[in-house]
Amino acid sequence: MLLAVDMGRMRDFRSTNLDIINDACGGSVHTSPNNEYSEAHTSDVHAASAVESPVKVPQNDEDGMSENDDDDENSPKIKRRRWSDEKRQLLFSEFGQDITNKVMPKTHQITAIARKMKDRTVAQIRTQINNYVTGKLPCH
Repeated sequence: MLLAVDMGRMRDFRSTNLDIINDACGGSVHTSPNNEYSEAHTSDVHAASAVESPVKVPQNDEDGMSENDDDDENSPKIKRRRWSDEKRQLLFSEFGQDITNKVMPKTHQITAIARKMKDRTVAQIRTQINNYVTGKLPCH
């Protein structure tokens, strides 16, 4: 692993078994009968990078960024919608006392409001109320 650090290749071996890193960098660790460790490695960096490993190692682009650093293509896009004044008023009319007392309402109460707000889930409503209770959002 230290060889990979010396060669500046630690990013190539993210979440890889240490034995594979050791093999790919051309080093091996041997123990002597006294249980002392000694390290043997080749000085040819190019030969070390040609070692086949069972794990696919991502290749770096010219800018040094790995191909797998950007998972934007595979991850779903999240569309955040602002809470309208009408929806906020509904929350305060139903849960104003709980928000004032800094207490979270019960799940069945939130579920009842979620049925009225067809475009918001119970989790979204709970998070919005929690943001009011904890003071992350100002109470209007």
